[in-house]
Amino acid sequence: MDVPIRDERRATGLRWPFVPWALPFWYLGLAVGWWRASIQDLRLGVHAGATVSSLALVLALAGKLTGWLIESTFYHSFWKARGRRLPFWRFFCVVASASIADLFAHAIAASVHRSPSHGPWLAWVAGAQLARGPAWLSTPALRAMLGTMGVLTVVRLSITAWAQRAALGLAFARALAWTALFWLMSRVALFFAVDLTSGMSPLPKG
Repeated sequence: MDVPIRDERRATGLRWPFVPWALPFWYLGLAVGWWRASIQDLRLGVHAGATVSSLALVLALAGKLTGWLIESTFYHSFWKARGRRLPFWRFFCVVASASIADLFAHAIAASVHRSPSHGPWLAWVAGAQLARGPAWLSTPALRAMLGTMGVLTVVRLSITAWAQRAALGLAFARALAWTALFWLMSRVALFFAVDLTSGMSPLPKG
């Protein structure tokens, strides 16, 4: 039997990051931030002076929203199968809010593209993809898998783990271990997806 909404906060320990009336404004701010980040990303793939289509931007935002929903659904279903209740929409809010770490990484990456002379230490903060010519990131699949790995990724994973700890009463180390494992699994899946797309899959053909 579901816990009533008015008692859910006390039962789970996972509170809204904001008062409910502020949530629409918070989501709007996230949408604006990712809209701008998507423009920067898409401009890297078009010719100089070309405009970025509105459809491409809408699809990029839809993909981001879908990713948050899939992540929230995965954790919700995983813990439900283990007899624990992780409030879906409260956890979704945490997942979406944690993406601010990714926005900071985008901003740092854009700064590096404008001024390549910035210190290599930024790669440790925003992602290994900013490192200058690392041999282990020479293939697109490896860059997709580990290119975003950095301090900000650890921050985002820690926020996700904290939400699970608060909701489920887990030890933070345990929640972080599960979160890191799931993140690594998603990175491995992304590696094979990119590798298959580029026609270089290590899987046997036929």
